[in-house]
Parts: sequence; C-alpha cells; structure tokens
Amino acid sequence: MPTYSQFSPPLKAVAIGAGYFSQYHFEAWQRIPQVRLTALCEVDEAKGRAACRQYGIPRWYSQAADMLQREQPDFVDIITPPATHLQ
Repeated sequence: MPTYSQFSPPLKAVAIGAGYFSQYHFEAWQRIPQVRLTALCEVDEAKGRAACRQYGIPRWYSQAADMLQREQPDFVDIITPPATHLQ
C-alpha cells in the first residue's frame, strides 16, 4: 500500500519557542520524513540561533507574524507556556 510520503511533498512546519521543552519537539520532527521544520521564532536571539544550529533549522525570526508571512507554513508548532498560546 502506498504511503503518504510517496505522493506528497513534506509538510512545511515552523516553531515558536526554543525553551527547555522544545528540544523534544525538534528531535521528534527530525524523525518524521513527512515534515520539514523550516523556521523558528524565539525572542531570545542567542537561544533561537543556537537551536537553529543544533537542529538544522534554516531560519530564525524574532517576530511570529513576520515568520508566518514569509514562511507560509502548513502548520505551527507552539512550544511556549500554555498561557502564551493565544498571543
């Protein structure tokens, strides 16, 4: 039986947040061939750029709206405390 990845390009994902818990998300996305994490938004530039280097994420942004407009992702992985998700 054919698999999803045989017919469709990878889903384009972006992430918001590079705190402690994000490492688990980034490692998980690397194991899923149907997903390509293309950008990360993190207000702390040093933390964001370090996560990009460590996990092979091509681009870093400091503003989520800017990232969403430029990247046009299929979905967003929000990796921040729950109280910040609505923002």
